[in-house]
Amino acid sequence: MAEMTDAEIRDADWHLTADRTKNGRAHVVPLSEAVAAVLKGIDRVADEAGRVRWIFTTTGPTPISGFSKAWGHLNTRMMEIAVKERGEPVEIPHWTFHYLRRTAATGMARLGIPVRVTEAVLNHVSGTGGGIVAVYQRHDYAEEKRQALEAWARFVAELVEGKAGNVVRLRG
Repeated sequence: MAEMTDAEIRDADWHLTADRTKNGRAHVVPLSEAVAAVLKGIDRVADEAGRVRWIFTTTGPTPISGFSKAWGHLNTRMMEIAVKERGEPVEIPHWTFHYLRRTAATGMARLGIPVRVTEAVLNHVSGTGGGIVAVYQRHDYAEEKRQALEAWARFVAELVEGKAGNVVRLRG
């Protein structure tokens, strides 16, 4: 995500080439309306030549960096909030930014999203997408991925805004 470019976003999808993914397989990520709105609202910063190379940059010529420092600030702030809410010392278990993927996968399971769709969202080829399925099944799950990510975006918004939605979730 740190190296996301405007050229990668087409038709409400984020198009990643094979060289941009861990498993070497091109991947299309449907962007929820909420994510598309956030991306649209980000001020673009140009480099010295006036080119906008990255969506997430503070300098123009390079994408954002400093994730360890950001992690430290977030962890410290989370600790401050937790101590204030509890009124006593709190221990926050170690976490990494990669846990956001785990959280999304777990949350989609909670919302009743089929495992195969979650794997497609995450560009995983193991599990239900490996073996014989990887050879013969060619469906890209584009619409299912879009629905899953819209459902996840609604769920996250409900958490952040502190209000429940007006939809009762049913498992399929």
